[in-house]
Amino acid sequence: AAMAAEMSSTSSSDQVFLQNLVVRLQRLLDGEASAGNNNNDNIGRRLQEIGWGSAGEMLRRALRLLHTGHHAVAEAVLRPALDLCVDKLHQGHWRSVPELWRQTYSLACAAAAVRCALPPHADTDTDADADADDKPFAGYEFYHSKHTAAASQTQPAQHPGNAAVERLRLALLFCDLALLMGAPLPQDNVVPVLARFLGNRLFFLQQQDAPLAKRAKVKTSPPTSTADLAAASESSDAQSSMPHPPTSASASA
Repeated sequence: AAMAAEMSSTSSSDQVFLQNLVVRLQRLLDGEASAGNNNNDNIGRRLQEIGWGSAGEMLRRALRLLHTGHHAVAEAVLRPALDLCVDKLHQGHWRSVPELWRQTYSLACAAAAVRCALPPHADTDTDADADADDKPFAGYEFYHSKHTAAASQTQPAQHPGNAAVERLRLALLFCDLALLMGAPLPQDNVVPVLARFLGNRLFFLQQQDAPLAKRAKVKTSPPTSTADLAAASESSDAQSSMPHPPTSASASA
């Protein structure tokens, strides 16, 4: 019942937006983000050139699984890809880390954020699969004490939609990590666009969960997270061709 409630809380237009974003990440990985792309935009090819084509293949497989609805399996592929990127990011001073690995980490974090934001898949084969799909990245170590502490501060579910709220918070956490430790993806502002979408959805669901007497008093607070700050300053209308994420009004309709 909780899974059905969470799936209903994510509108079809939201799911289309997230699936389109997966396609966008696939094109970024293969260097097809725009008609005027060059060799430096092809993250997968550049990984192949330095002997790490396996990293690109893991991300390619994870994105393909996300696109076909196999969310839990996609996470199982994303975890080692994220771990590999983190290892590369911590092999020396941050200024000496190649931009390629920072971009690869940003892409992996964006894929992880999408995995968290997508609703649980209704066609899981076993109870274990359903549990893994319902609790994305359970027990995952985020390599950052502040973020790990923030991720552990979960509230008891008092409403079926609360699970969706926690998933969105986790998705925003991955956007934070991409902006803090990663690098901008070639010719694309996909992480800030995703962060803005997630922030809008999170605020809408929190408004739904708030008691009716308090809803009128709730005001939008200034952005505090790294992802919120980047999303607030991003002019996606001018820099991105992605359609606007659904607003709270359209989602409620």
